[in-house]
Amino acid sequence: MKKVLLIGEKLNYSESPKIHNIISKYINYDYTYEKIELKNINYINDFIKNIKNFKDLIGANITTPFKEDVYKCCNIITENSKISKSVNTIKIENNKIKGHNTDGYGLLYDFKRLNYYNNKKNDILIIGLGGTSRSIIPILYKNNYNIFLTNRTFSKIQYIKEYFYKFNIKINIFEINNIKKKDFDIILNATSSGIYNNIPNIDSNLINDKIKIYDLYYNFNKDTPFIIWCKKYGSLYNNDGLGMLVAQAVYSSNFWFNLNLNENDINIILNKFINKN
Repeated sequence: MKKVLLIGEKLNYSESPKIHNIISKYINYDYTYEKIELKNINYINDFIKNIKNFKDLIGANITTPFKEDVYKCCNIITENSKISKSVNTIKIENNKIKGHNTDGYGLLYDFKRLNYYNNKKNDILIIGLGGTSRSIIPILYKNNYNIFLTNRTFSKIQYIKEYFYKFNIKINIFEINNIKKKDFDIILNATSSGIYNNIPNIDSNLINDKIKIYDLYYNFNKDTPFIIWCKKYGSLYNNDGLGMLVAQAVYSSNFWFNLNLNENDINIILNKFINKN
């Protein structure tokens, strides 16, 4: 049987195998979806370079913290990954590794589903700078979002601001303990703090009853630590990254199997997953 891998660390919580089981039945194509945990980032280069020799392997999803490292190992890169220099999906094709990124498309789907997307300019504060942040910034900017970015290490977001400016993508940056703007439309947590049951260190004065909160981390059937904290300070619109996870999984399947599943298909698969759990 053909197989797909999920490569990352701390994968015990991942719902992706269940999602791909639903996708497999939905598209009527049998494949297995197996988790591979790598404890040390030093192993990723050798693992990816040898991955094309794995029997019956179609491709893989890549998660934290390996998205940027795997990008460097790819023989072919799709256009949407070239700007972000980050991949979350690879495909083995003609003995070459082809890299792609579905994170931004998955997030945009979920923003539309949750009414976090409209025709006016929305000011979004993104907290954290990893492979996912890099991949969602170009998509959000293209779709009329004003992007504000903060991170624990200010020098990193200074570099990112200058890097994306080369592609005419304008980003505003703040030190995490000195966010001067107070009236964002959306705050998005892109840190890995939820995995460790922590929250990012931002000012609680940023939270109010009108702002929309989105946490890329997800806890099925319960709030993430960040959402719990935001609710404490008055936020009423709170959502985690489960919808994005399902959407990016569907878009990854399009890439692996040359399909054209759309937003209606994602809605069906998302509902099947929710009802099954």
